[in-house]
Amino acid sequence: MPSILCQLAVGVRPAVVEKSPGFAQRRHPRQVAAGQHDFLAAAPLRQDRPRWISDERAAPEAYVALPAAAIDGGDEHVVDRGVADLDQHYQRAFSLLTGPATARAFDITAEPEKVRERYGRHTFGQSALLARRLVEAGVTFVTVNCVPWDHHGTAGRYRTDVGGKLLIPPFDRALAALVEDLIQRGLYEKTLVVAMGEFGRTPRMNPEGGRDHWGDTFSVLMGCGSMKMGQVIGKSNARGQYPIDLPVSPQDVTSTVFHHLGIDASAVSFADSQGRGVRLVENGQPIRELLR
Repeated sequence: MPSILCQLAVGVRPAVVEKSPGFAQRRHPRQVAAGQHDFLAAAPLRQDRPRWISDERAAPEAYVALPAAAIDGGDEHVVDRGVADLDQHYQRAFSLLTGPATARAFDITAEPEKVRERYGRHTFGQSALLARRLVEAGVTFVTVNCVPWDHHGTAGRYRTDVGGKLLIPPFDRALAALVEDLIQRGLYEKTLVVAMGEFGRTPRMNPEGGRDHWGDTFSVLMGCGSMKMGQVIGKSNARGQYPIDLPVSPQDVTSTVFHHLGIDASAVSFADSQGRGVRLVENGQPIRELLR
């Protein structure tokens, strides 16, 4: 049961460009190695690594090298011994990165031109198309970033009216194409699409014609064929400042995503650096209005 998160981020890289995104032309790591490198090595860990990462794990000899034969479509069993020594989660990650299905999924040039045009010839549109291809290839969770939505109106930031006109139409087009595509391919029943940012914007504009950060209320869009769609859950006051009816917390949103993935977030925990149990979600429940 995969999930696609469309994140409206506050980065500074523009989301709207009149060309295909770089990843559409760059070669997948499986193809990069051929004739250029004998292996792909992990980058050194930062010196300020978390204290629970041991010196042994951070040592250069602990890096994992992937032979070109394993990356470039040759013998997929030819993998450095270091991979075999990793735990099952790392092994699954390497299998995903070096698998032929992933290589094919990243080649969005294989898509018909009409499909690529329907998503929009801009970074977010082609990224949303790639997300659909990854879901088809068996990827469970995909994040698609759409930037920059940080419309403060200050130096280097769009005003709200300018940013909205620039970003909303291509975002709307790509999101609609993604949902339509998932439906047509029979993937919408098992795929949850979430469109959200990390916080809201101030109800009142600032003197520069922008809106600043506001964490008290904001909107989240969810789409899934196996959930109850076509409804608005919750309500804010008239100024959009605070929720006044059926408030949904970020923890509730997270719990809903985990629920879709078949995980009871309130019942699953992991040990922190001190050995204490930490739940995936401390306080939150799946949004019951969405569940069938």
